[in-house]
Amino acid sequence: MRTIECGPAWFETGIVGVLAGATVGQASSSQAGPTIAFSPWSRDIWLRSVGKEVFPFMRKNENRPKKVLEWFQHCCTPQDVPAGPWAGGPFLTRRLLEEYEQRQAGLPAMQWLHRGVPEGLSHGDHARDMFYKLFCRSQLQFIHAHFRDYSFQSSKVSDLFPEGIDCGGRRSRSAPGIVHSAYCVASRKHLSPEQSLRNLAVMARWYPLAAFESARAADLLQQGSLFTIDGYIPDISVRGKRLQQVATLWLGGDPQAQPDTVTESVSADLAECLQYIGKLTNDKLLGETHSGHPYSMHHNDVDTIKARYKELIQTTRLFGGQSRCELLDDRYSNAYGCWRGKEQVLSAYFPASGTSAREAWSGGVVPEFPVVHDVKINSIADYQNYELRQWAWMEELLVRTVADKLISVRVASTGETREDIAAAIQGPQPFTVAISTEELARIYFAATREVVKQATEEQADDYASRVGLALITTAYDLSKVMNAA
Repeated sequence: MRTIECGPAWFETGIVGVLAGATVGQASSSQAGPTIAFSPWSRDIWLRSVGKEVFPFMRKNENRPKKVLEWFQHCCTPQDVPAGPWAGGPFLTRRLLEEYEQRQAGLPAMQWLHRGVPEGLSHGDHARDMFYKLFCRSQLQFIHAHFRDYSFQSSKVSDLFPEGIDCGGRRSRSAPGIVHSAYCVASRKHLSPEQSLRNLAVMARWYPLAAFESARAADLLQQGSLFTIDGYIPDISVRGKRLQQVATLWLGGDPQAQPDTVTESVSADLAECLQYIGKLTNDKLLGETHSGHPYSMHHNDVDTIKARYKELIQTTRLFGGQSRCELLDDRYSNAYGCWRGKEQVLSAYFPASGTSAREAWSGGVVPEFPVVHDVKINSIADYQNYELRQWAWMEELLVRTVADKLISVRVASTGETREDIAAAIQGPQPFTVAISTEELARIYFAATREVVKQATEEQADDYASRVGLALITTAYDLSKVMNAA
């Protein structure tokens, strides 16, 4: 009997596969010049940020559903915080951090995966049922993403960006991500619409676009009280703490979490959506009447309110998403696209050969991550800051892209194979690239332009998806959503 191919190495980066995109004529041979080295941070990012596709493994072992289920359970067992590249450092790649968060034992999807065999089913039948749900229903959600009729994204999956930016590529490389996706689909028929929203709110922490598409595919808007209870009028005058709770729910899955600047921004854009509905239904802005009581809609406005909700769910990503896209483009271009940003990034991640990042950094101080941002990550709890989290992912993607381009330079000048490069970058000796100062600067700024576009589109889509999900939530009795188990 053949051994199932699901060893620990399966869950790590396919180094040679990643190199396929980094060694195909992306840069010309460099002129003789200085030599730079990959620092521990850049090596860690390059080695550990992209995982292998899981679905091919599942297809290959579809006749062994019990073993596949055991593999998923092993991969989704809660573990200690992964170690960073420097002893005691809090720096983690996006993939490692998200999988650490997704494996937490208290999450409903993990409880579903690790539950015992349901009464009336054999172990074999249970394994086959779970295999179907993990494989078929997860893929169904990926298919939904291909039918999007609006998006800020124009970038496509490429060798440099194998995951794409619609989050489907990240989920398909993550065993816990696949479990969360499958659970949201599999549990829907057993849960109330309010409970389904709460499940999607958990998944939206990592995959907001997928959560929004899933909510649309399941038609959760029309299962809200506005559409199911005759004469029901949503409280579209809600403000302050309640709007913040709705926004916070779709940022981290917990409506009671501490709000931050992004929460306030989502709340403001949600209020604008509600104000738009209010103005169109009764030609009034939301607010208070002359008597000081919140303005409420008349019953003859219900059909108009429903129509406006449906319209906004199709277009809401234009509300706050476009301004968010512009804000992020300015933010990252100014921080990383200047000479000071270049010096900070290169000295921390790609210092001159024989020089440590500590020595290359100004004043001999150890660089902190993210290097160009004033606020640093000092503990894993700092990743709960949504803005800081996005800065970290932007910088990680930039470093990975620069690393890919530098590897192309080395291959072009040495003729090494992909296998040679994979062995060298994982070896104990420094991984170096001979490159002129001018060529290094050209590569850096080219990578910055690519990555700023990529990160901006992804993060703007994520943001607008959260606004859309928050708007769907306001069509419900909010107290029932907040109290749903």
